[in-house]
Amino acid sequence: MSILTILTLCTALNPLQTPFSAQEAGSEASEPPSKRVENRSLGCSFTLPTDGSAVISGGATNPQIRAVQATSNPPAWEITAQRIEFPTPEGGFGQSTAITPARMASAFIADARESNGGDLEIGEQGEDLRIDELQASRVTGYLSHESGRTARFDWTFIQTGPNRFLLLQFLADRNRWPGPTFESVIESIDIQTEPELAIDSMELVDRGRSIIREIDEKALKSVISRLKEGVYYRLQGVDAESEKPTELGCSRIIAMETTRDAVRDSRAPTPRLEGETGLLIWMQVRVLPSTPEGPYQDVDLRAWLSWDREEEWWTMRTTVRIKGTDASRTNAVTGLRPRPLPKDPRRWLQVISGGRESFERDDLKLQVPDLDTYLSEAERLVLPELLAAIQAPRGDFGVYAWNEDRLSITRRLEDWLPGGDSRQPATLMSRPAADAWPATQILGDDGVLRERITPRAGGEVTWSRIELEELRGLYLQKGIPFDG
Repeated sequence: MSILTILTLCTALNPLQTPFSAQEAGSEASEPPSKRVENRSLGCSFTLPTDGSAVISGGATNPQIRAVQATSNPPAWEITAQRIEFPTPEGGFGQSTAITPARMASAFIADARESNGGDLEIGEQGEDLRIDELQASRVTGYLSHESGRTARFDWTFIQTGPNRFLLLQFLADRNRWPGPTFESVIESIDIQTEPELAIDSMELVDRGRSIIREIDEKALKSVISRLKEGVYYRLQGVDAESEKPTELGCSRIIAMETTRDAVRDSRAPTPRLEGETGLLIWMQVRVLPSTPEGPYQDVDLRAWLSWDREEEWWTMRTTVRIKGTDASRTNAVTGLRPRPLPKDPRRWLQVISGGRESFERDDLKLQVPDLDTYLSEAERLVLPELLAAIQAPRGDFGVYAWNEDRLSITRRLEDWLPGGDSRQPATLMSRPAADAWPATQILGDDGVLRERITPRAGGEVTWSRIELEELRGLYLQKGIPFDG
C-alpha cells in the first residue's frame, strides 16, 4: 500500500471506503460531487439524476455503474449499467449465428423466468431501438412482491460489439414509475463500442510511451533541485454535507541523490554521491488519532530509482503508536525490481509484505511491461513535478504502475494540463485504474505540488502545502502535538 492510499484510507486509523480502494469486484466506491457518472472500463457515462447517487464497482473484469435515489430509504428507483458478453453460438449451414439485441433480450428473459419460477410477467417489447446511435432492444418485466406491490424492470440491451452488450436496467414500483428520470438518463448516455475502447486504449498507451521516454537522469535530478530542502503538507478531510474540514495529519517529502541502501536502513537517509546512486523520494506522514485517546499512525515511505530506470527499491513502514505508552505495531511493504540479467532479461517486480509481530508474509512476483510504458514507485510519487520538468504536452495518456489496492500492475490514466500562469496552474488528474475517480494534483509556480484533492466516500481528502513554522503554530493553536 502506498502513501497516497494511506492518506485516503485513514482518518486517524478510521478506515474510509475510497474510490481508489473500492474498485475490486464486490466492493463499491461512492461518486464524487459531480452530476456526471462514468465507468471508463465499461465505456459508459450518463448524467446522474439530481436526486441520485452512484457507485462504481467490478474493476476491469466486471465493470458496473449502480445509481439509486438518495433522498428516500428505501430508494424509489435504481439504475444499473453492466457489460454482458455472449459466447459465439454454433449454427448449421445457412443459419444466422449473429447475436442481435433482440436475441440477447429473448435469452435473458428465458433465464430470468426460469430463475424466478415463472412468476416474471413480460410486458412491452421494443426490438428496433437506437440509443447513442447504437442498435438496441428493450423489454419490460413485472414481478409481484409479497407486500402486494409490483416491481417493474426495464431492460435495455445495447450492442457494443459482435457478442458484447451494455445492459441498462431501470427498476422502480410499477405504480410510481419515474419515467422522466429514466428517460433523462437515456438522453444523456454516452457509450463506447468494443473497437472504440480498444483503439482508445492503444492510443493512450502510445501517448504515455512518448512521454515516459523523456524521463531521463536530467529530469530525475530536476526533482532533487526542487525538493531537496523538504516540503510540508497539511492533511485535511472535508465532509461533503457540512463542508467542515477536519485535521488528518501532516506530511513531509524530500528528494535526494543516494544509494539504494537508504531504503533498507531505518535511520534517516542522507545524500550520497559515491557508488551506484539514484533518486530517492522520502516521505513521512503523521496521521492523527480520531479520538483524544486514540492511536497515532506514522508512515515512512522510501522509493529509490536508478538513473537509467532499470532498478527500483521501495519500502513503506507503517507504525501504530498508543498515546502515553511504549506500545507500537509495525507493518512493512517492500518492492524490489532488480536489474535484468542476460540469463533472465525479463523485468520483475517483487512485492513483500508482513509485520514484525508475525512470521506470516505475502510475496508477489509480477512481470513489468516495457520501461517506456511503466512508472516506478518513485516516479509515481512525483509525477506532476516530472511532467513539468520535461514539459510534457497537454492531454491524457496511459501508463502502467504498481496498484496497491489491486495488488497488481495496472494501467493508470493521467490527464495533464500544463497551465500558463497562477490563474491557470499546471494540473494533473490521476486515476490508478480506468474505473477509479480521479485525484486532482495542482502545481505551484515553482513546479512543486501545491495541493492534492482525493475524493472519498462523503467528501474528499486534501493535501495543502504549508511552511514548517506555520504548521507548527497551527498545531500549537489547536493543541495538537508536533515534533517535526
